[in-house]
Amino acid sequence: MNQQINQQSSILIKYLIKPWILIFNICITLILLLCNTLSSWIIVNDLNQQLPGLVYDQISNIMIHSIILFNIIELTLNLIEFLLWFNIIRNKFTLWLLIDCITIINILIAELPLMILYTYLYTCQESIISIGYLIKGICIILLICLRLLICFISYIHMKSNDSYMKSINSMMKESQYLLSHCHDDNNKQSNQINNQNLEENFIWKQKYWLHIRILLCFSCFCLFIIICILFNFFFHPSIYTTYLLWNQFNNHQQQSLLLYHLPNHSYLNNVEIFLKDPSSNHSHQSKWYHLISLKQIIHLKSINANESVTLTFYLNGRKKFIEYKQTIYYQNYSKEHSSSCWQILNQDLYKEFICPPLSIIHMIKLIHRIKIDFIYIVPSKRQPFGMVLYNVTRVISNRYKFREHELTLKYFQNTIVHFSSKKTTELQGNHDHDEWSSGPFRSNNLEIDDHQYTKYRSSDLVPVKELWKTGIAKCQSTAPIGPQKIHPVVIECNLSNNIHALLAMEFAHTIFRVALSGDPSMLLQILSGDRGLANLPDFDGNMPLHFAAMSGSWECVKICISALQARKDLDCATEVQRKNFMGKDALTISVEKSDYESFNLLISAGAETDYRCADDVPPLVAALSQDNVKLTANVLDALDINFLRLRRDRYWILALHTDLSISLAYFKLLKAHAVPYMLSEFEEICAIVLEKEPSIIGIEEFLIYLGSDAVERWSIHQEEVSLCLMRISSYFLRKVVPFSQNFSCIHRLQKLGLYTPPSSARTWLQVLSQWGFPRICIEQPEVQKQLIWNLADIDRSPKNTVPDRCLLPLVLYFAVLALRFPYTDWIDCWREVCSKAKFNEHEYNLGTLLELHSVRQSKSVFDFFWHNIFTFAISRAVLYTNLKLFPLNDTQWSMDKFLNHAYRECQLLQPLPPGNHEKLIYLLSYFPASNNITGHEIFMSIVYQHFLPLISDDDIECSSSCSNVNPNVLMTATVHVLHQYCLLNLIVNFSAKLGLKFLSNIKDWPRSISTDYKIKLFNILIACYVESSRHTKVPRNISQILPLRQMGCDHSSYLNNLVNDWLSKWLSEPKRLSLWSKVTIRTCLRRSTRSTL
Repeated sequence: MNQQINQQSSILIKYLIKPWILIFNICITLILLLCNTLSSWIIVNDLNQQLPGLVYDQISNIMIHSIILFNIIELTLNLIEFLLWFNIIRNKFTLWLLIDCITIINILIAELPLMILYTYLYTCQESIISIGYLIKGICIILLICLRLLICFISYIHMKSNDSYMKSINSMMKESQYLLSHCHDDNNKQSNQINNQNLEENFIWKQKYWLHIRILLCFSCFCLFIIICILFNFFFHPSIYTTYLLWNQFNNHQQQSLLLYHLPNHSYLNNVEIFLKDPSSNHSHQSKWYHLISLKQIIHLKSINANESVTLTFYLNGRKKFIEYKQTIYYQNYSKEHSSSCWQILNQDLYKEFICPPLSIIHMIKLIHRIKIDFIYIVPSKRQPFGMVLYNVTRVISNRYKFREHELTLKYFQNTIVHFSSKKTTELQGNHDHDEWSSGPFRSNNLEIDDHQYTKYRSSDLVPVKELWKTGIAKCQSTAPIGPQKIHPVVIECNLSNNIHALLAMEFAHTIFRVALSGDPSMLLQILSGDRGLANLPDFDGNMPLHFAAMSGSWECVKICISALQARKDLDCATEVQRKNFMGKDALTISVEKSDYESFNLLISAGAETDYRCADDVPPLVAALSQDNVKLTANVLDALDINFLRLRRDRYWILALHTDLSISLAYFKLLKAHAVPYMLSEFEEICAIVLEKEPSIIGIEEFLIYLGSDAVERWSIHQEEVSLCLMRISSYFLRKVVPFSQNFSCIHRLQKLGLYTPPSSARTWLQVLSQWGFPRICIEQPEVQKQLIWNLADIDRSPKNTVPDRCLLPLVLYFAVLALRFPYTDWIDCWREVCSKAKFNEHEYNLGTLLELHSVRQSKSVFDFFWHNIFTFAISRAVLYTNLKLFPLNDTQWSMDKFLNHAYRECQLLQPLPPGNHEKLIYLLSYFPASNNITGHEIFMSIVYQHFLPLISDDDIECSSSCSNVNPNVLMTATVHVLHQYCLLNLIVNFSAKLGLKFLSNIKDWPRSISTDYKIKLFNILIACYVESSRHTKVPRNISQILPLRQMGCDHSSYLNNLVNDWLSKWLSEPKRLSLWSKVTIRTCLRRSTRSTL
């Protein structure tokens, strides 16, 4: 057996000691060591390129530094081993022993720690993909096999000899050939001389070398085990393949890509983005607004769209509210996805309501506006799940400026919908993302009473770290817990500019940013170095020429045109006419920037000018949207347009600007170029302009031109034209005259034949009522007198400001009320101007004038006076009192004088006992529902003196079965009375049945009043019931007697419960003496009065 082993060993040794075999072995070893070293640094490079993203974060600096340290140790030891291998051919066999020692040290202090770190990273952060893992593992396995093979051969050789001493000479020769590369035959003699010393050395080293090789085998075995574990993780299906799915789709196929196609989509599907309330920075508990779901952002990216969220904070009086908007930006257009408004009831409580219209919201004070644009970066090798970026903008003086704005955005799981912040904290079911509706406060489980919502508290939200467990070891994710902010682009741009394009530019070529910055020298340098960039498009189809036009720099535009002309393989005119994905070419963009020089350069370079067969003309639309009249004239001159094809484009509407003098110039240009103008457009323009204030620049000239042009195009006798001219005339009388404090605008209309005054007294009252309010107040008595005289055309001919001479005294009465009431001389002023206008006393008698109006308008004198004239007079009196321009007593005296004068001149105006309660109800309904005049002392005094003393309970009881009061009128009057407790108490003091008529109408009770106030109303309700029924004992079935049944709404059922609870308490408690004394005294007085009668 030993002989057979010796024979085999001898064959192997003989084969291995051949010189070329030894050199080949050394070369393979060196190549493997080199590949191993390079793979270590490849891994470092790949780890360092890992970026923060969804679920996974970049590698920590400590980990990177540790790996670099071990790589340096490994590199140092490998260099030493390289040198030893190069010298092993020439030196003694002792270098073999030293190589084995270096290898053991390398494995223990470099390779093993590196493999442990790699395994840890892979088990906790399997997103890191590096080919270096595979290269390094294979190289180490091959090195281990090669080294173990040599050790195995040496071991067999040693065991095949019975004694080291017997075979010392042959062993020395074999070892010398194996380890020292076959010494030269000339050294045989010297070897024999030193044979005795080498024999002793060799015996000692053989024993020592055996232990070293055992340690080497053990180290290699441990390293092999760790590499096998790493390979098992490497070839195991992992989460990092997410990014590969995105790469398999082109732009058209991505439309079908859904979140559920991605592995472990629950990582992203159950995540929502929340904004920390900036006002809660210093509070003990954070408040959060729910903005948008991560699922929605990813889905929009799959169809090449992005989304932005806008939160606008308004202050309307003392009420604060938030307007929430979601806007989706597609390739060629944008769309408002959702919008809602939330009233801030208190620090933690909100209520949703219908957003005010745009015309009203412009008048509300803007506190601040935050606009957040979200961009999803698709998965890549460096970011396996992609990344969500955001940019914050704010509105400053109607301009957007990209600037730093500190906000806190975080991811939270959508399991918040399972919890209730007010009712219960238990899980309420397995809700998916579909339960969410985007908005600040949308979870039904967070709803409180009366459709009110509360902010999300930190205790209600589930941190996303509890969802994002990474790797096989389920380590806690170190990824960012919220979207990352884009570095802001410090550029000011108009609201019409595409912000999405500016954000996308962050990830495009440098030339786009340089072109947009307007730096001609840098742009010229880049294009000179690479002329292929001249027509390079970005993500939105914008070439450098487009961005140069956006910058407003004609030098940059000229450089881009020159670069296109220098390209012989391109047609410059075709490239200049190229449009981006928004359908805009460089010419349109230059017009948007009002860049006259760039416009001329692009026209000369061959920009598109033939629009005869086009359906739209973007340059003209852009020109009309700007304030540059000269540029717009050049656009109309340069472009060849067939306007008959473009009837769907509203160029006349686009020509309207804040400065109407510019609009007037545009209208003249459009008319000169024969742009079609429809009568419907004229009516719409007229309606838009008449909503503006008289302080707008050029409004008088514009309206006069508008009317003159309409008469010239159509006819003054056409109904639509006549109606618009009447509106223009009324606008001049109502706003322009008191603003300019003269009648010059009216005289111009009269001179041009455009003046069409109001034809009824009621319309004149609506027009002239604007003269006396503070917004356009005329304080100087001389100016007031002059305006009244101009209205009467005194000392002027022809007298056609008020063409109807019979109506003129009443119009003058309204004008005097608007300008002089509640001054004491207002009646004398009216009489004086009527006398100057050559009217006798009978012609300007108020009764005669009102009767004439009633005949013409088919409306009773009583209704017109109390509904129109009285409401205006008392509104003006209350206004002067509240502004402390007049003392309360003087104002009351003026109101009494006003009413007494009306009663004296017109007997039909006096309230009469029959049906007087109905007249009072109608009077209470004449005011707007939100008006507080009904509770003012002046109004209370008038009701006390002129209406309530004439109300009879018998009359109310007689008319209750067949009431002539309209239900809507009764509802408005009920709201007014129940809002004003003093007024209600005053009515009940005179008539319990009239008070009962209001109080029993519970379905019209205001919903905004407090519970304590409702209890007061219930007390008065019971008192009115007792008085009107002439009983002192309250029946137990009062809840059935009161009309509280069959309301058919939740609000009435709530009131029913409240009444029943209150009634049981009311019946069980002792009554107040003051209440019952008041009820008893009033009841006795009414009984005695009836018995006397």
